[in-house]
Formats: sequence, C-alpha cells, structure tokens
Amino acid sequence: MSRVAALIFLSVLLLGGRGALAGDATRVQVSATVPGQASITAVSAPTQVQLAEADVARGYLDLPQTLEIAVRTNLPRGVLLTGASASGALRGVALSAAGEPGVYASDAGLLIDKLGVGLREQRVRLYVRLLLGPGAAAGPMAWPVAFSLMPR
Repeated sequence: MSRVAALIFLSVLLLGGRGALAGDATRVQVSATVPGQASITAVSAPTQVQLAEADVARGYLDLPQTLEIAVRTNLPRGVLLTGASASGALRGVALSAAGEPGVYASDAGLLIDKLGVGLREQRVRLYVRLLLGPGAAAGPMAWPVAFSLMPR
C-alpha cells in the first residue's frame, strides 16, 4: 500500500469513528495544483548567418529559410514568444509565422495559444527578419537572436 493510500485510510478511520466497518461513508476532499510550465527548443536553426553588403545597405536581412521551434506549455492562455538581439550588430528582430494554427502576431512578439490539454508540444515555423544596427558589417555572423517565452 502506498504511503498516500495509507494516510487516507488512517484519516478515514480516525475521522469517521467506526469507519468503513459499520458501512458509514466518509468524504475526503483532495485538490492539486499543477504549476505552469513553458519551454522552447530549436528544431531547426542556423548556427550563423551571412550578411551581404546589400543587406547592410538595406538595413535588414530576411532569413532565406524558416526557423522551426518546439514550444511546450500547460499555461491555459498560452505564451508570448519574443526574439531579442544577442549581438551589437542588431537593433531588433521581427518574427512572423504565417499560416500556423494558434499563432498570432502582436506588437510584442508572437502569441502562441495552448493547443489541447496538458503539457503538449507545438511546432512553429518562424520567418525571421534581422533589423541591422550601425555595427553590422558584411560577412558571417554567429546566430544573433535569443528567444524567450512569457505567460499571457
């Protein structure tokens, strides 16, 4: 018998007086709280990007391929996905996810609804635009974006 089952059995006997032997019914109220969780994992992402002179002159680079991430959450309202510059060469990051179910654009990032019940993984393909800052120079650059999730 598990420890929890033994404690419930003893509680029923102590609180119920004669207990189950005399056919009495005793109610035990049990509640549980599940803490909110959210995580993000890169499924496919470049390790570096290549900036051309034309990108620097234009002030941005649209990545030629989508970035795929996996988001897991049990938060009932979903999460807000944001991307921030991890490089002095960027002044910002713009994200979009056209056609993804449960993903909506906002001024602050992408709103990702929780799909289904429990802690489920949802894969999202992202289009990423790197907004180049004054320190950007043509050539290879290590992956310059850090993603984060916040509860909605």
